[in-house]
Amino acid sequence: MHSLNRIHRDIKGANILLTDAGCVKIADFGVAAKLSNSMVKRRTVIGTPYWMAPEVASVESRPTGYDSKCDIWAVGITAIEYAELQPPLFDMDPLMALQLLGTRNYKPPTLKNRNQWYASYILLLDLSDPCFHKCPVSWGTISLLYRVTKKTIF
Repeated sequence: MHSLNRIHRDIKGANILLTDAGCVKIADFGVAAKLSNSMVKRRTVIGTPYWMAPEVASVESRPTGYDSKCDIWAVGITAIEYAELQPPLFDMDPLMALQLLGTRNYKPPTLKNRNQWYASYILLLDLSDPCFHKCPVSWGTISLLYRVTKKTIF
């Protein structure tokens, strides 16, 4: 998807499906967008607040825009969601969570009870750590995250 200059903008557990053969499929492209040479960044606040990357949540106050890196943040949030059965900030009102995500001093999330998880799942979450660097440039790409995860787990 990213190689086709498209961004999903709503990656979350509910939008990730598993086939009978164990293949992962992404669903719900209702808010997906295409990037082009004339529009390499998007500037609209769209998606589900708890999985939203900080640069999406703050795009109105810091209009530098965002690109496919916002999906990488959401993959990391989804890994935490799978471990804890809900994403970070889920106990907050969605609009309050959105406002917090958009602040410059927002600290990236971590597992609440890291010691209760199997070592292999901790390793998977450690692989998602780059998803939470403050600077989206440090996040790499979805294909890189996939290759590293596949090599480590399988």
